[in-house]
Amino acid sequence: MSDEKDKYNLAGIGMGHWTKRLYPSIKKIKKIRFFKALDVTSFEDKKPLLLKYNIPKERYFRIGPSDKIPSEFFDGADAVYIASHNQFHLSQVKQSLENGKIVIVEKTLATNRNDFNEIKDFIVKNGYENRVYPHLHYLSKALSKSILEILPKAVETYGKIRYCAATFFEETDEEDLRRAWLLRPENGGIFLDWIHPIEILVKFCGAEFLKCDEIERYIVNPVYSLVDPTGVSARFKLSGKLFSDNAFAIIRVGKGFLSGMTHKTLRLLFEKNAFLDFNFVSVEEERKTRLSGEWQLREIVNPVRGLLSKRVNKKNVLVKKDKPRGPHPYDVLVQDMVNIIEGENSPLSIKDVEKIYEPVWQFLEKSQRINPKRDEKSIQKFTKDGLEKSMSKQFRI
Repeated sequence: MSDEKDKYNLAGIGMGHWTKRLYPSIKKIKKIRFFKALDVTSFEDKKPLLLKYNIPKERYFRIGPSDKIPSEFFDGADAVYIASHNQFHLSQVKQSLENGKIVIVEKTLATNRNDFNEIKDFIVKNGYENRVYPHLHYLSKALSKSILEILPKAVETYGKIRYCAATFFEETDEEDLRRAWLLRPENGGIFLDWIHPIEILVKFCGAEFLKCDEIERYIVNPVYSLVDPTGVSARFKLSGKLFSDNAFAIIRVGKGFLSGMTHKTLRLLFEKNAFLDFNFVSVEEERKTRLSGEWQLREIVNPVRGLLSKRVNKKNVLVKKDKPRGPHPYDVLVQDMVNIIEGENSPLSIKDVEKIYEPVWQFLEKSQRINPKRDEKSIQKFTKDGLEKSMSKQFRI
């Protein structure tokens, strides 16, 4: 632990979106402090932000995008967090581990299967499994964690899960426009950036993604990019002890929708005419309200045979609902950082990480051959399908 105020020293790579979310939790928990920072811009460009985090010029390092991290950056740090462009994560994770540091990396260790296997093998070979933590903040949401209690009871009553529909759409946002680099292939694209429904299904529902058998890509908003998709749809075959034979998931994610169209819902449809909806809110909303969203259990009234093969409108009735409360996801992250520094296991094993990212690699490998749709009719259908198949007011499949 550092001498100053008995806090652990955190050295940050990339001082942007993620750091702003992290800062209120660091202030609240008071066990970690921002100690050093590294980025590609000058100190003067980031001076107001760096001084707010109490990082003076002598503890700020500027490098080129692909440059090796100076060894001096690691001196005195207890842990390193990496929130740079995704394409640099593999190299920066490796360098940080080689310099003896605990590593917390935003979202991903790598952006394709080959690079992931390389860093995974490096971590396992050198015994670093509990020194690196890929942060996936939907795993820390109270609503996500509530699945562990709700789902087994629902399966006992209504049978196994036969269909999952995830729609995670975000309206156009100025900060996202500045982060359009996420959409580029070298950084993994929109599906990697919106891995959250996959992480929930794997970690809390026990899903195994067997095969990606349908993909569509869309230029939802050309202001973000004229060539890189800002919306995608993917269908996966699933297995797991809570899933029926021939279970599948359709995942639709996207950015750049019209104002008011942010929508983040995961629906689980059971064998016996019922479904669970998990309606998520942003981390900013959670910060204000301490609410993580709402879940609803609904039964389908007068179900018809062949439900999955027809497009039908059926009424449903609310059986139960709740709005779980819990620590903010970034409060959880800061405490996780402290725990790992103090010798506890990483919240995600390398096997967990492997299972979560397998469908991403499947998607990326298959999507390379599929041109994105950009015509208005296709965009409207993608948007409508996503919203209709995940809204609680009506049941359409």
